[in-house]
Amino acid sequence: MNVFTFVVVLWRLRQLLGGVSVQQVLEFCAFSRRLQPRIAWQELTHVGELDAPPKTLPQTVAVFLATAINVSPAQVSALWSALREVVWLPRFNPTTLSVPLVDDFSPFARLAQSFSLGEQPLYNPTKHYATLYTLGRGAFPALVVALHCRSCKATYHLNYYREHTEQGSEERVYYEGLPDVVQAEKHMLFEKQLCELFRAQTVHAHSSATANARTYDQALRRTTARSIGPYDPSPLRGEWVSDLFDLFALLLHHSEQRTLLRLPEDGHNQAERLFRAMQERNSFIARKGQPQWAHACNLCLKVLGPPGDQKMIHCAVTDGISIGRPCCAVHNCPLPLTNNRAHFCAAHAQEEELCAVQGCNSPRQSGRLTCGILEHRALEDKYKAPGKSFIQLTHRHRQAYERGGEDGEEVVEMELEEEEEGEQSEVVQLDPMPRRESKKKVLRARFGRNRTHNEQLVVRPCGVIVGRGTFYGAEALGSVIDFIMSIFPTLSSMPDLLFFDNNCNLRRHLENRAEEVRRHFEHTLLVVDAFHWDRKHKLSRDQYCSMHCNPAVYPELCDETKPNKWLFNSSACEQANAWLRKFAAQTREMTAVRFEFFLDEVIKAHNEHIVLQLRRANHFPHHIPASNLA
Repeated sequence: MNVFTFVVVLWRLRQLLGGVSVQQVLEFCAFSRRLQPRIAWQELTHVGELDAPPKTLPQTVAVFLATAINVSPAQVSALWSALREVVWLPRFNPTTLSVPLVDDFSPFARLAQSFSLGEQPLYNPTKHYATLYTLGRGAFPALVVALHCRSCKATYHLNYYREHTEQGSEERVYYEGLPDVVQAEKHMLFEKQLCELFRAQTVHAHSSATANARTYDQALRRTTARSIGPYDPSPLRGEWVSDLFDLFALLLHHSEQRTLLRLPEDGHNQAERLFRAMQERNSFIARKGQPQWAHACNLCLKVLGPPGDQKMIHCAVTDGISIGRPCCAVHNCPLPLTNNRAHFCAAHAQEEELCAVQGCNSPRQSGRLTCGILEHRALEDKYKAPGKSFIQLTHRHRQAYERGGEDGEEVVEMELEEEEEGEQSEVVQLDPMPRRESKKKVLRARFGRNRTHNEQLVVRPCGVIVGRGTFYGAEALGSVIDFIMSIFPTLSSMPDLLFFDNNCNLRRHLENRAEEVRRHFEHTLLVVDAFHWDRKHKLSRDQYCSMHCNPAVYPELCDETKPNKWLFNSSACEQANAWLRKFAAQTREMTAVRFEFFLDEVIKAHNEHIVLQLRRANHFPHHIPASNLA
């Protein structure tokens, strides 16, 4: 509404509003805006948004306003007719924090109950205390109200409404959009800015949920807000922050997709309620890929050649990183464990009763992990012998040191599987000093849990991670080919140039694959990245590798504007691995579903940061149209 229209409306209502002071008008605007959610409920069947103000006020609200600012009901009606478009906030979020939520707002404290605001037949308000954790105001008690609809039997909470499904169970249906206050549990509310801080600390500082909770309690929890009764805010705990990370990620995902998050009401804890939604999100990422899957910018897509004879080169880099989670001990089995202490999935549960020595199908003896064969028992005795933990601790110390490199530093890949007590294969030779020409039998056994072999990444030279996959048994060439084809399912989506530290053998392997597979890679140049070529392939004297995979063979890969510089950053995957490797301690005991969910989420947030940096540096980050990649 412009000023001229406003003056015309006031002139038309001059007889009713002639005795109303400017202070009363300002109070009317403030109180009406504060009551917008209540006014909207009169017009809606659920707590939501109302873009346009209703023509009339609810009776209880009108009488309350008349009493609060000391005017007549007729004058309130006239004020609403004149000012409703000024007062009303389109797409108002009823969970938005405002000063009255913390400070005393005396007219409401004195008069609201007298006019039965919030006690209409449409809903019954139920109240309970909760802790509101904020970024700038600390943690303080709050009063949370839930509303029940007698018609549809649904109960409306701060972020969701609870309804009965056709199967008879109850379900939480979250409102559309990202709320300003997230109700993580019944008695825990978190300001959106604090959720974003926890997410950023996890992604960029590799801070664990426990570390985030302790940091908040020590530095940000103090508040000056007045207390509400005897309720005392609880200190944060790591598992609460962990569940909050998952819930906020799901709310963010559904807000971006314009869908509604649905969680079962039953469940012993929040982690159980989130499980199904996390599975669905994992399936979504597996089908659709990361949001930045179609990314391109000036650092990863180059235009070469003179005008009229130009060609584009879109580059990618792939490599593996040895972080993992517990998995089934059967080689290459992708099925999840029934729990994280199990050694086998449900389909291979019968293997638990067999001897731990590889290739032995005899049943275990009572109280042991091996059968009655003396050599097998000796292997177990060696495994349990005292003093062997020194080697394990030394190995862990070396890995921890190598994980400490900052992003961009040269980090040596670990070829050995990360070990922990009770989780490695023991090897014993029956003849302690075998002659070189003899072929003595070597026994191998796995007494602890198996772990996934590595995570495989596909990274653009600019640092954007476009794909991730889990390898269970080994970084085999066939697995790498299948992984690349899953990330780039169409010929048009395949990169023009792919760097991989084992591309020479990958190229050989492709020559023996089916025609369909070879055709998928026919327009992709397979080159060994410069780092691994200098340190490994150059010394091997492999003629095939030197002819086909040496980056120096292709002069177009050299930057003409910068002498002795490559056109693309072929170490981008090593740099991404250095960042991702620091999550190893947090992820090593995660279940399969949460492991996938967590890595997908931190990669998504990491990509958002990279794209923001690219935009600030004028590298023109954008998405290639889907029609060009089909």
